[in-house]
Formats: sequence, structure tokens, C-alpha cells
Amino acid sequence: MKYKVGDKVRVIKNLTGHRYEIGSIITIAEVNETNYFIEEEVDGCTWTVTDSDIEAVLEIKQSTPKRYATDSIDVIDFCKLYNLNFNLGNVVKYTCRDKGTDIEDYKKAIDYLQREINHLKSLE
Repeated sequence: MKYKVGDKVRVIKNLTGHRYEIGSIITIAEVNETNYFIEEEVDGCTWTVTDSDIEAVLEIKQSTPKRYATDSIDVIDFCKLYNLNFNLGNVVKYTCRDKGTDIEDYKKAIDYLQREINHLKSLE
């Protein structure tokens, strides 16, 4: 068993039929020899996940800059999950960054979206 009670993990597959969306962050509530158990917040039920369903959050978040950090899915993981190309991945990246009142990242997102539109038009 890789994880212990209290570890935060990310759902990467839904092989055991749990109710969590892929990318959700969950906390291990109980561990036995073969399974991990998590508390379902919605209805109070206990759900089981296995090593093939989850991955450690800390392994991913260590290399994630704070401006992209969330309690849900990592921006790179999101782009991989939806198989986004370079242009569309940058649209997501610049949209998700913590900007405060800076609009430059929105302008960058628009630029990459326009590049993708131009690329698609060139294929017609």
C-alpha cells in the first residue's frame, strides 16, 4: 500500500465505480491490506479505491508553480486529459493563471486561440 490515512490523492481512473470525477482530490480515510477507503461527502457513504484509481497529489504539485495551483486538477493534467494541442493548452494555461488585475495573460490566451483558428482555417 502506497498511501496512508490522511493522504490526499487525485482520481485518475474510475475502475471501481466510485462517484468521483477524474481529477478530483480525495483524502484517504481508512486503509486495509488491499484497498483504500474514502468518505463520500455527498451522501456519507464510504467508497473504495485502489492503486490503479489514484495517484499522489504531492508528486504532481511539487513541480506546479503556485500561480497554477488549485485543489483540483493540475493544468498540465487537464490538457493531457483533453488531448489539447500546444495552442489550446496555452489558452487553458493563460486563462487559469492567478492574475489579480493583470489582463496580459488574457491577451496571450486570445493570441493562442487566434493562432489555433488560423491553423484550422489553413487546413480547409
